Amino acid sequence: MLALCDWRAESPPESHVRVHIRKSGLPRPIPQYVVESGGYQIARVDFGWPKLRFAAEYDGQWHADRAQLADDRDRIKALQRAGWHVHPVTNRDLRNVPRMLAELGAALSRRATELGVPLGRSHLRSGRQ
Repeated sequence: MLALCDWRAESPPESHVRVHIRKSGLPRPIPQYVVESGGYQIARVDFGWPKLRFAAEYDGQWHADRAQLADDRDRIKALQRAGWHVHPVTNRDLRNVPRMLAELGAALSRRATELGVPLGRSHLRSGRQ
C-alpha cells in the first residue's frame, strides 16, 4: 500500500485518480508537473505526460467558483498555446472508473499517434519528477 502513496497529491480525489491510473496499466503520469514554455512556468498540472504534452486535470468543487473557473480557462488556453492537450477529470468520472480510464487511455493513445510517440510507460516519463 505504501508504494501507492505520493506526497505530491493535493487532494483525496487526485490521489484516487492517480492510484486508478497506476493500477490500470496506463502510462504513469508525473504528479504536479510544472509546464514551461519559452523559459517561463505557464502552469502546474495535476498529472503530466511531458513527452506527449498531455495533462489530466482533476476539477473538483473548488473549480465551480466563477473566478476560479475563469482562471482555470485562462490556464488551459495558455497550455494549449504551448502545444499541450488538457484532459479534464471530474467527480462524476470517479463514479465510473472503468469509463474514466478508457477515456483517458483513448485520449493518451490519440495524442501519442498525433505526435508519433510510442505509448509505453518508459517513453512518457521524461521531465522533472
